[in-house]
Amino acid sequence: MTIMANMTIINNQIEIEAAQALLTRSGLSLLDASRLICELLDETPARQRPAFQHCRQVIRVAAQAIHCEEQTVSFEEAVERSLTSKAHRRPRTLREIRSVARNLMDGMPEFGAKSLRDITTGDCQTLLRARERSPRQFSKARIILSGIFNFGIRQGWCSVNPVTGIEAPNLQESVIRPLSPLEIGRIKHVLRRECFRPLWPAIGLMLYAGIRPNEVTRLKWRDINLEDKIVTLRPRHSKTGGVRHVHIPPVLERCLRSFRPLDSDKPIAPPNWDRKWKRFRLSAGFSKWQQDCLRHTYASYHAKYYRNFPLLQMEMGHRSADLLRTRYLNMEGITRQDAYYFWH
Repeated sequence: MTIMANMTIINNQIEIEAAQALLTRSGLSLLDASRLICELLDETPARQRPAFQHCRQVIRVAAQAIHCEEQTVSFEEAVERSLTSKAHRRPRTLREIRSVARNLMDGMPEFGAKSLRDITTGDCQTLLRARERSPRQFSKARIILSGIFNFGIRQGWCSVNPVTGIEAPNLQESVIRPLSPLEIGRIKHVLRRECFRPLWPAIGLMLYAGIRPNEVTRLKWRDINLEDKIVTLRPRHSKTGGVRHVHIPPVLERCLRSFRPLDSDKPIAPPNWDRKWKRFRLSAGFSKWQQDCLRHTYASYHAKYYRNFPLLQMEMGHRSADLLRTRYLNMEGITRQDAYYFWH
């Protein structure tokens, strides 16, 4: 028994010396290491595996968590790298994202340096409300802020998107009234003036094909196929990024044929379009102008005359008919006769 006891003491002493040797690099004493192990086991008393395996698993998971916490960037850097990843997007889109992000950080200068992983829903709420914003501005800022965090999640800089905890404002869409026959007549009358004649193709495409103002500025004459009577809006042209084919009605075809140049690479919109388009509206008596007014006019007169909602939805490039019915169709005051004269 004495020999066995001595052997046990010797083995224990060897284990203690080996443990101390292992701990030398860590700076921990054997007592400190023992306390840490006990605390670790006390934190998870309902463990299912042996103590040694359980401790190893907990250490592995904790090490991963610490690595994730350290792998992050500041909010400002996340914004810049997010913009870099979107370099293929249109310059106008990039300018808008940068402008909104800069406006957010100007409202709370300390926010830019904050770690993306440490930002909470409360922080985002404070950031969005640091400056007075209309419901529409709040919604846009919220969407852009959410996009930055979604990009951060994909890069491993944060685990959750704190913006999802912020309720989006309830936006009341304003009713956009289609132009009356009298107003359409004014537009055609002013387009007869020599200085405004070059605007006819672009305005005609907005009025009789429902093409958005920004889409028109990206189109070239090669996108107009007068033989097949189709306008092709490629991903780089359209707002939604998808391909869209829009039918050219006879009233628009006559206009396009009379203006078609020999150079198919020529833009539809003339040089200095924004300035000329604004001057034209003022000359036609429109001191106030609702965005996409001509597109809404096209949709309303199309629906009144053709009564074909699936076709109109395809021409407009909408994925759902809901947007078309709730936002675009306002046929009040438009008669069947008005619609007939619009298309003929």
